[in-house]
Amino acid sequence: MKQRKRWLGLAAAPIALAFLALAQPAQAADYTGDCASIPNHVTGNATVNDTACVIDTGATLIVDGTLTIDATSVDVKSEIQSVGKVTVRTTTGELKLRKKASSQNNDIILQSPQNRIDTKGLEAGNSVQVDAGLNGAEGSTWDVKVDGQII
Repeated sequence: MKQRKRWLGLAAAPIALAFLALAQPAQAADYTGDCASIPNHVTGNATVNDTACVIDTGATLIVDGTLTIDATSVDVKSEIQSVGKVTVRTTTGELKLRKKASSQNNDIILQSPQNRIDTKGLEAGNSVQVDAGLNGAEGSTWDVKVDGQII
C-alpha cells in the first residue's frame, strides 16, 4: 500500500508544476509610440515621441513603470499616475498638465526650455524638478504656473 501512495505522489508532482507554470503573472507590456495611441493603462514603461502631443485617455493614465514624453509641445488632459519616474520634455512649445501628475516611487521632471509650464498638482516619491523658459519666453516670473500642491 505504501508503494502505491508513493507512486501517486510522484505522478502528481509534474501535474502540480504544470498548473503552477500556467498561473504565472502576465509580463509587463511596454508602450512606444505617439500621444494619440497611448492606452490608459501601460503595464510596463511608456515612451512617447510626438510633435504636438495631446493625451486624453478619457481616464487616468496609469503607467506601471516609467513615463517619458518628448514632443514639440505637450498638453496632457488626463491625470497621470506612474510607479516610476515621470519625465515630460518639450522642445519649443508649451507644456501643460491639466490634472495632477504623480510618481509613486521616483521623480517628476518637467522641462520646457523655450516656453511655459502650466501644471496642476505634482506628487513625487522622491523629488520634483521643473525647468522652464531658460532660453527666453515671457520672463522668469511667468514661466512656471502650478495650480495645486507640490508634494
